[in-house]
Amino acid sequence: MPCGAGMRRESPSRRGCDTCSSMSSPSPLRPTERIEQMPSEAPFRDEELLRQWLDQLLEAVIEVDEGGYLSFANQAAQRLLGYSPEELRGIDLLQLIVPEDRPLVQGYLRRAQEEAAGPAECIFLRKEGNRFPATLSLHPVREEGQPPTLRGILMDLTQFRQAQEALREQEERFRLYFERASDVLFSLSPDLKILSLSPSVERVLGYRPEELMGQHFPELNLLPPASLERARSDIQRVLRGEQLEAVVYEFIAKDGSSRFGEVSSSALFSPEGSPIAIFSVARDITDRMRAEEARRQAEERLRALFEHTPVGMAVSDLEGTILSSNPTYCRFLGYSPGEMEGIGLSDYTYPADLEETRRRYLTLAQGEQDSCLIDQRFVRKRGEVIWGRLSLSLVRDQEGRPQFAIQVCEDITDRRRAEEAMREGEARYRAIMEQASDGIYLVDGENLQILEANSAFLEMLGYTYPEILDLPPSELVRADREELERELSQLLSGKGPLSLERTYRRKDGSLLAVWITAQAITFAGRRAILYLVRDLTERKRRERELREQEEMLTTVLDSLEAHIYVADLESHEILFLNRRMKESFGQEALGQKCYSVFRGESGPCPGCTNQQLLDDQGQPGEMVVWEGRNPITGRWYLNHDRALRWIDGRLARLQVALDITARKQAEEALREDQERYRAIMEQASDGIYLVDRQTRRIIECNPSFAQMLGYTPAEIAGLTIYDLIAAEREDIDRRFQGMVESGGTISLERNLRRKDGSLVPVWIRGQIIAYGGRAVNLSFATDLSERKQAEEALRESEERYRAVVDQAGEAIFLVDPDTRCVLETNPAAQMLLGYSPAELQGMPLYRFIAAEPEDIERRLGHLATLPAGESQSFERILRRKDGTVVPVWVSGSSLRYRGKRLVSVLVRDLSERKQAEQALRESEERYRSLVEWCPDGIYVVDVQTKRLLQSNPAFQHLLGYSAEEISGMHLYDFIAAEQEDIDRRFGRLIGQGLGASFQHEREYRRKDGTLVPVWVTGNVISWGGGQVVFTFVRDLSERRKAERELRESESRYRAIMEQSADGIYLVDPDNRRIIEANRALQRLLGFSAEELAGMSLYDLIEAEREDIAARFQSILDLAPGEIFSLEREYRRKDGTLVPVWVTAAPFYYAGRKAVSVLVRDLTERKQAEREQQRLIQELQEALASIKTLRGLIPICANCKKIRDDQGYWQQVETYVREHSQATFTHGLCPDCARLLFPGVSKERRDDDGAK
Repeated sequence: MPCGAGMRRESPSRRGCDTCSSMSSPSPLRPTERIEQMPSEAPFRDEELLRQWLDQLLEAVIEVDEGGYLSFANQAAQRLLGYSPEELRGIDLLQLIVPEDRPLVQGYLRRAQEEAAGPAECIFLRKEGNRFPATLSLHPVREEGQPPTLRGILMDLTQFRQAQEALREQEERFRLYFERASDVLFSLSPDLKILSLSPSVERVLGYRPEELMGQHFPELNLLPPASLERARSDIQRVLRGEQLEAVVYEFIAKDGSSRFGEVSSSALFSPEGSPIAIFSVARDITDRMRAEEARRQAEERLRALFEHTPVGMAVSDLEGTILSSNPTYCRFLGYSPGEMEGIGLSDYTYPADLEETRRRYLTLAQGEQDSCLIDQRFVRKRGEVIWGRLSLSLVRDQEGRPQFAIQVCEDITDRRRAEEAMREGEARYRAIMEQASDGIYLVDGENLQILEANSAFLEMLGYTYPEILDLPPSELVRADREELERELSQLLSGKGPLSLERTYRRKDGSLLAVWITAQAITFAGRRAILYLVRDLTERKRRERELREQEEMLTTVLDSLEAHIYVADLESHEILFLNRRMKESFGQEALGQKCYSVFRGESGPCPGCTNQQLLDDQGQPGEMVVWEGRNPITGRWYLNHDRALRWIDGRLARLQVALDITARKQAEEALREDQERYRAIMEQASDGIYLVDRQTRRIIECNPSFAQMLGYTPAEIAGLTIYDLIAAEREDIDRRFQGMVESGGTISLERNLRRKDGSLVPVWIRGQIIAYGGRAVNLSFATDLSERKQAEEALRESEERYRAVVDQAGEAIFLVDPDTRCVLETNPAAQMLLGYSPAELQGMPLYRFIAAEPEDIERRLGHLATLPAGESQSFERILRRKDGTVVPVWVSGSSLRYRGKRLVSVLVRDLSERKQAEQALRESEERYRSLVEWCPDGIYVVDVQTKRLLQSNPAFQHLLGYSAEEISGMHLYDFIAAEQEDIDRRFGRLIGQGLGASFQHEREYRRKDGTLVPVWVTGNVISWGGGQVVFTFVRDLSERRKAERELRESESRYRAIMEQSADGIYLVDPDNRRIIEANRALQRLLGFSAEELAGMSLYDLIEAEREDIAARFQSILDLAPGEIFSLEREYRRKDGTLVPVWVTAAPFYYAGRKAVSVLVRDLTERKQAEREQQRLIQELQEALASIKTLRGLIPICANCKKIRDDQGYWQQVETYVREHSQATFTHGLCPDCARLLFPGVSKERRDDDGAK
């Protein structure tokens, strides 16, 4: 290169650019100048000696007489013209010149004879007719007594003209390159004035070259201060002899914009070593810098996305070994970033999934597919097994070969667990459906058809499964149709659950009383009603029996003369009054406090026996019997108090008060009046019997007692209490003796043995009395059979309720609205909050509801006032025992329990739903983040309307619209194509269904009307219940520009390759084979382009293989901008060798490293060097064969003797013989002969005249 990057310092003769002519050094001495320096006076007087000397010269020397004929031509002239000496002697000089130049030479000969004339250039003809340019330089030679002749040199200008033509061609090539170069070529003087500037500066900076030529570079404001300061320092380095390669500067264009250039500079020095000029090449890299900046920003965005994305991302090789990973993936697998690098597929893949994952990697490595998606198990660092959804994407190199894989892993452990839980839940649901004793069936919320029913429901109504599915639910229920539709509407609107009693119709037409619980649910993605149906037949029967027993008990109690009542042990609320109590204290006493009604107290009675009625475990204990006078009636009563479980399950006190006022008043009379006593004995409904305290035998009993046990009074008399009481003898004696010793009463429950052996539960109250002058035991036995049956029915009901509550999956709380405390919970509630049953019992709501107390009280008060059968639902946050919170759905309703209004609360854990909703929000956020950050345009188009539903900022920026403007835009508005073509493509895509994809190139129309080429890819996906086309758009403008610039660069490269006179070829560094070669190299070596392509350097270069390899490696090791040069011999196709000068440098070709080699043919130079060497050798040999006489020789003007260095005079012959290798042969010249031998001379002249 004449100047610029990689320029070698060369001699000034290599430069020839017109723009640089002001700096050119003098050219080498021209041949004509050498001729002009020849002496005009011949130094030789001896003609023969002179001719011998002229024959030794390399230049052609000729003599022309006054007629224009050659009188002499030395050997060089003979060789040049192709004639023999005889042929040249006497030939007309004009005969040797082309006709068109002969007038010129004629005039030149005339001028040369008259005066010294300069050289004349003309075209000579060789003997064979070939033309050659030459310079003729003649000088007149005058000898005394002789006509003047012209002697001079004929210089062949062929090589000089060839060199001139080569120089001109080189200058033309440089001019073309200088004018057409895309890079900016410029040169500066040492004082930094611009000497030359290529036209490309106008394209890059906007200045015309003439605007900047001759200006002082630092004053032009072409560089910002920072770059200018650095440029001054770099210029000083160049002026000291350094070469600068690809230094980047920021430039200021004419319009003020910033441009970036890569500048390479070197200096040209004079022979004395002083700098002459600085040559520089500036390459515009603004687009590259901007692209690099854009790429850097994109890489930063990608890195940010990679580092901060909530999904795990990693780069792995094609065997699954991790090369790099983001923090999410590290956390997912439990490794630190340093530990992640290098772990193999088997280190983090669950063994059972390893084979399948390896198979997927193998399909990627073999290029069978570019991506795949698998759900697999992973093994964390500490051994935990987790689930992940692994997306593998193949990345190929520029040749399309698989290079590595991108892993994108989503943690689906929770989802898999949820799915597993859902499957387990489904299995549980199926198990419950089939195992449930209650009937269960589902009704479609839209068409009101039965979707599913369990076996219990089919058995309950007598239908088969297919039969029940074909029946409308209204045919099963005996109810008003409008009422049913109203209930369904309420349930579907979210008002539920609904519980009520219904009558169903069996297949055989019979009716069935059932209790149904109905609730709206989602089943298979649609609304449905779930019905739980419980057969009430047995319960109805038990209730009927219980009512009958209660009525009988009430009748019996009402028939007794005793005052009997039942009151709540805790609240003292009166639950039951028999007839006598109502007569004494009034009907309105029910529900009031016992201490207020019976004794007129404002609080519990001081002698209240309630605490005595319970044992240490708080369960009903023994009876307490006591006497007292009632302050209200003023009468005496014998009170029998006992704790029991009332019908509704709560603890109550049963008091049987016998009015003993009469006894007190007439006790003595009662003892005497046996008839009256007997009447009592006979009429008493309770069994009464007397026992001898010594013998333990029955002295007497009333008919009720005998009837109770199946005996007659006569049969029972004489039996011991051991025969009747079903208990151990020791226990009977212990209790009987205790009563005897204390002299008090006893009250307890016993089982008595009937005559038939069956047992009857009784309540026994006994005391010691005097009878017939002796102490006996009087006992009353009340039959408890009916009460026991009622208690058993109540217990069974309680057990069923407890089984349902305890097995319920939802938490259930029973809350007292007055105290705001929990009365009862089920295991689900205890598990939900983490408390034990004892801890929850009596716990205030404020402890575990995360809300303000006022809000809790307001809600609870509202629930307590709801009508029976109604409920209210809302969401709450509960606080667990460990302090964590849990979101729940709450459904509350009011109920009466043990005579008191309570609130029943059903609580459902919403944690999984909330987590799913949160996961969905996070997924949406990830999607939104990826879409927002994606550098490619993204838009979503509705398949029905072909209108845009969504787009990202990149797409909006691409088309120049705002988000509001582009929303709802039609495809026709921005796709630059015919509507029919858009519809055809779109219709074909939609016709392929979900998952269909496409990719093609389009032109889109921007808001300003300009068109932009884009690459479009998309898929048909589900979106909001419908279908959309999810489309990615990539702007191809820069790629098109790059392709255009690449084509232009390729054209420039091709032009250089084809127009270069030197051979050029490119070499693959991997196999040392030729990739490409230009025509000049083909001509030089005789090979075709096809033959050279793929040829090994070892077949081309004549050298040892090791030397070629070592030199080639040296080229590959060169730094950017460095050049390797050497001389080589290349082998032609015909086997001959050609000497060449090789210049090589590494570069990148088609994305890989290659070597560019420039080859210059040295054949002519070698020939010239050999010819020059030969001539030099011949001249040296000629000089070695003679002794040259130089300087001034003192000679006598008369006798011609010569004075030597010692002052002696010698003959000329003697002096020449001593000072040279010449010898003399003596003879006479014609003049001397005539002088010395006049006669002989005259005869010879006569002879010559005769001839």
